[in-house]
Amino acid sequence: MMGIMDYNDHLRVQRKMAGKRIGSKNSIAKFLPSIELQVRQFLRQTMNSPENLHEHLQYESASVILDMTYGYQTGPNGHDPLVDLAGQWMAEFCDAVVAGAWLVDLIPWIRYLPEWFPGAGFKSTARRYHARYMQALNIPFDFTEKQMARGSQKPSYVADLLDEDPGPEDIKEIKYSATALYGGGADTTVGTLRSFFLAMSLYPEVQRKAQEEIDRVVGADRLPDPHDRENLPYVDAVLSETLRWMTVASLGLPHSSVEEDEFRGYRIPKQSIILPAVAWFARDPSTYKQPESFNPDRFLGPNKELDPRTYIFGYGRRVCPGRYFADANLFLMLAQSLAAFHIRKAVDSEGRDIEPAVGQVPGAISHPTPFQCNIKPRSEKYKDLISKIDIEHDPLEKGDCEFIHIEHI
Repeated sequence: MMGIMDYNDHLRVQRKMAGKRIGSKNSIAKFLPSIELQVRQFLRQTMNSPENLHEHLQYESASVILDMTYGYQTGPNGHDPLVDLAGQWMAEFCDAVVAGAWLVDLIPWIRYLPEWFPGAGFKSTARRYHARYMQALNIPFDFTEKQMARGSQKPSYVADLLDEDPGPEDIKEIKYSATALYGGGADTTVGTLRSFFLAMSLYPEVQRKAQEEIDRVVGADRLPDPHDRENLPYVDAVLSETLRWMTVASLGLPHSSVEEDEFRGYRIPKQSIILPAVAWFARDPSTYKQPESFNPDRFLGPNKELDPRTYIFGYGRRVCPGRYFADANLFLMLAQSLAAFHIRKAVDSEGRDIEPAVGQVPGAISHPTPFQCNIKPRSEKYKDLISKIDIEHDPLEKGDCEFIHIEHI
C-alpha cells in the first residue's frame, strides 16, 4: 500500500507509474466516459431504490475504480463479487491501520509470542487479513492479463502499463500500485458522497442554488457532463465545501519521521509517529468563518477561503496519486445528482421530518453517522432521462464477473 510504505525505491517506482497514468487532469480524460457511465447507473439504481442509497454509493465508487484500474466492468444490477471482495478487504485494511488499535504496535516484542498465547490473537487476524489482501491483489490483475491475452482488454491503468512489456520486478510494482489505487480511493469517495447527501438534506437553500445554476447553464434536456464544470462554479464550490465540512480522513494515515527534527521548539525524534490533524485544519476558525456551517460561497468571490483540496488529498511526496480521478468522479456525482434529484430529510409515519444526526463514525476512514434521506426525481423529464440510461449506454448484461473466481476465506 503506497499510503503506508516506507519512502524507498518501491514507493518511488509505484508513484512514478501512477503519476504517469493518472497523475494529471489530462491523463484521466480517457476515463471520463467510464465515470459518466457509472454515475448514470448510480442515478438509475437510486431512483429505483432510494432507500438503498448507501449501498449504491459504495457500488458506484468501487465500479469506477475497478474499471479505471483493471478495465473490469461491474454488472448493472448493483451486485458483483469483485466489489464484495474489495469492500471486505478495504474494511479490514481500515481496521488494521487505526493508530493505537493493536497492542503489538505499542509493545513490539509480543510479535514473538505463540499465537495461542493471550494477547497474540492479532496473528490469526493478520493471517486472515493477508489472505484477503492477496485475493484483492491477484484476482483483478489476473483478469486484466487474461483479457489482454484474448485481445479483449479495455483501456486501464494495468493494461496500459503491461503494454510496455515490463520485466518481472516491474510487474510486481504494477500489481501492488494498482491495489493501492483502489485502497486509497474507494472508501474515501463513499464517505465524501455520504457527507454530500447529508448536507443537501440539511441545507436545502444550498441545494436550490446549485440546481438553479445547473438549470441556467445546462438546461433540463440533459444531465451535466465533465465539460460543463468550468461553467458551474457554485456546484464546484459545493464539492469543496463537502470535502471541508466533514473530512473522511480526520487524522490522515500514520506517518513516521525519517530523521530527528524540530518544529517550533518541539523536538521530533527519529521514527516518531506523526498524525496530521486534517479535521482540525478544515475547521480552523482562523482559516474558515463559521466553520461548522455548510457554506459553498466561502470559496467564491474576491475573498475566497482556502480550498481544502490543497490539503485533503495529502502533501508533498505522499500526496494522493489518484486525486484528479477522485475529484472528477466526485464532481460528476454531485452535479448529476443535483440535476436529477430533490434530496430532503426523511419523514416519519406522520409526515414529520426526521432530523439526521450530524456526526461521524470513528475509524481510519470516518463516514457520517448513519442517516436516512428522501430522494425523488426533480421532474418527469429527469425521470425519463434516468430511465433511458440503459438504452443509451447498453451496458453488459452481467458485467465481467463470469471471468473471475473468488474462493471463500
